[in-house]
Amino acid sequence: MHQCLQMAEQQFFLGLGQRLGRTTTTLALVATSLAGLAVAVPHANAVDEVQITYGALEAPPISVSDLESFARTGIPSRDLQLLLNVLRIDEEQARQALTQNVLVDVDNLRQASNTFAGQFLWRLLATTVTFTDTTSPAWELLRNAVLDTAASGQLTMLDVLRAIEASTLQVDGRRVIEIASQIDFDRIGALASILLGK
Repeated sequence: MHQCLQMAEQQFFLGLGQRLGRTTTTLALVATSLAGLAVAVPHANAVDEVQITYGALEAPPISVSDLESFARTGIPSRDLQLLLNVLRIDEEQARQALTQNVLVDVDNLRQASNTFAGQFLWRLLATTVTFTDTTSPAWELLRNAVLDTAASGQLTMLDVLRAIEASTLQVDGRRVIEIASQIDFDRIGALASILLGK
């Protein structure tokens, strides 16, 4: 069973990797930690800030409005520029990760999310994030944000951030890297095809 779950995880992330490009998959995981993801109406308590941690190190929070401005203009704020430099992330790749439209079959995604493998994947992604000002489980917040955003058949990472019902999203960089390092990007899987509507 463990091997089946591991294959399902790899297949899901592979599909995202192929859609977003190998180098932006880790950015996708960092940005939303979902492996990585038409605009939905923003919730009243949408994410205001994103903070990346690595062990005991904590980067200053980056406002979602800074990410939106960067996505629109291509010009990062001073804090975002510093974070991109420290993480050695190419600006154009970061911008693409934030704005890349991913086509999704929302009915298939909803059905897959209700399966054992689907819930396992949401729970796995949720191990990389912490949300403030909420008592809901992280995996439910992620799943609901993606499903709400995917209603039109496509979504971007920024759209998902706008739909998360929490004020701050804290991403555990160490955990993201740990998960990303276990993904075999050269294998194609059926689960990703189902989730992404191929």
